[in-house]
Amino acid sequence: MALNTKLIQLHDKSRFMKFRLIFFSLFFAHSLMGQYANNENALVFHSQFEASVLNAPFGNGVEDHLKLYLATAPQNDQNALDYIKLELNTLFANLEAQKFGKKSPAKTVDLLRQYLEPNFLKKYDPYVSFEQLFKTGTYNDATRAALVALVLQHFQLPFEMRHDGLFISTILKMEGKKLPVFETPDPSAEVRFQSSYSQLLKDLKMLSPQETEMDDEILFNKFYKDKNGIISPGQLAGNMYYNEALDYYQQKDYIASMNRLQKAQLLYPLPRNGVIRQACMFQLARRINFRTIAGLTDLFNLYKQYPVVEVKHELVSVFTKIADYQIIQKQDPDALHPFHRHFSEQLKNDPELMESIDRVYYVKLAHYYAVHNHKDSLVKYIDLIYRQWPNEEAVQNALTGFLMETLHKIGNYEKGIIQLNQFIEKYPFLEYKPEVQDRRLYFHSLRVRHFFENQQEENAIRSMSVFESHLSKYGRVDRVDMWLTTVYASASTYYFQEGDYVKARKMANKALTLMPDNEYFAHRMEVLMQY
Repeated sequence: MALNTKLIQLHDKSRFMKFRLIFFSLFFAHSLMGQYANNENALVFHSQFEASVLNAPFGNGVEDHLKLYLATAPQNDQNALDYIKLELNTLFANLEAQKFGKKSPAKTVDLLRQYLEPNFLKKYDPYVSFEQLFKTGTYNDATRAALVALVLQHFQLPFEMRHDGLFISTILKMEGKKLPVFETPDPSAEVRFQSSYSQLLKDLKMLSPQETEMDDEILFNKFYKDKNGIISPGQLAGNMYYNEALDYYQQKDYIASMNRLQKAQLLYPLPRNGVIRQACMFQLARRINFRTIAGLTDLFNLYKQYPVVEVKHELVSVFTKIADYQIIQKQDPDALHPFHRHFSEQLKNDPELMESIDRVYYVKLAHYYAVHNHKDSLVKYIDLIYRQWPNEEAVQNALTGFLMETLHKIGNYEKGIIQLNQFIEKYPFLEYKPEVQDRRLYFHSLRVRHFFENQQEENAIRSMSVFESHLSKYGRVDRVDMWLTTVYASASTYYFQEGDYVKARKMANKALTLMPDNEYFAHRMEVLMQY
């Protein structure tokens, strides 16, 4: 159950079965011992105890096997060994007092269960390491099988350890009978796991056309665990290292996970070790140094081996981080160009992916030049964006934002009107954007006010006509009352100062017609009625 529980948890909790686990069944096709001759792949030991156990020839005694199991645990020193030996000696003495092994096979199994369950098997945890059996009574099927084997070995009772499917068990062989000390789990759990595992391989496009037609069980046997049957103490220790690797993977300590997988493969070579190892490589590749082109090497290597959609998404995400760093943090847009060229070279055979990179590239640069009011550069990148994706609403919204950033920096209304007309002529969709309509009314209201304040009545009337034409087309944009007030208050004031009270009332009344609840113009009309 431990392996089943672990991988299903990884699938459910961290989308492990979707993209973080990259299958690489051929990685361990050659001997791992050959790799260890290379310093880059040498085993790293985390305690002197572990090093002494794994570097020495394996013995066949109870203490030899105990050391091997303990070596897989994070807390593996002589003190831990001495403590566990004391616990085991107490266990052996209590079983001896109850004539363990001298009764029928069934009673022998029952007696062992009755003693182990309340003392050592209190809580199941698929990730727990071996020494926790004796400290907290926490176990999984691998550590439980190890404990049972140590007991049976001490009492010189014949047994075998088996790894069938997902489950590890210890079998008592006595009087011609084979009795599992603990019952195997519901086989339907393994069937569900096999189905999930084969779907994983299909999702990752790791199967040939012929393999996609294979049954789940065949794929499981080929790509997860290619053998069943009796296992040795060394193989059981390899399984414990595998469990440790999964635990470290869950903790996002991928280096520690890969270290355990090396030892798992050394002791118990199985295709599944390559699966988790490649998952770790994938995660490490995501921790790239996006500040240098050289720092992208691992990510591009991963893409070349596994050009699946999730890796492509990661490339887009990384380029976005590069753009933010160069443009926002460093304020150096030119520094982004070499990265873009490098992506173009690496992805020249994947135009669809490169299009996504280009989109980020153009949008980030356009935003920078909009913020810094570099009109020529802004227009250059907006043109590139608009040519490639003219009808996409998200693109249109982004371009609107960039252009508005530029328009907000224009203080002179005449320049604003000219610039806005040019933008609308070039990008017709802008005229239908409420924020652009609002800005247009704002600029034209300032023009009307300017002419009235400077006693240029003819120009003011022509400008008012243009303003009202835009107003009839756009309707009530968010801030229209402000621009109406700007226009008609300046007009009414001009005619009042000229002594033309009829026109002054007419302008105030126009405003009230458009803004019936406007208190300012209501009061103005009351005042003007006295003239």
